[in-house]
Amino acid sequence: MPALLALAVIPLGDMSNVLASGGRKATAFSVHGMTCLVMLFAGLLLIHAF
Repeated sequence: MPALLALAVIPLGDMSNVLASGGRKATAFSVHGMTCLVMLFAGLLLIHAF
């Protein structure tokens, strides 16, 4: 479970790479930002369940 929280940093890094390279903000936040939030939410729910 804590590994899922640690791995949530990867989509955050992907989002920053897209933004830094001049990519579309909407794509960066909708794809990578939401993935990061979902992973954080799932990780917190799993920790709370155990």
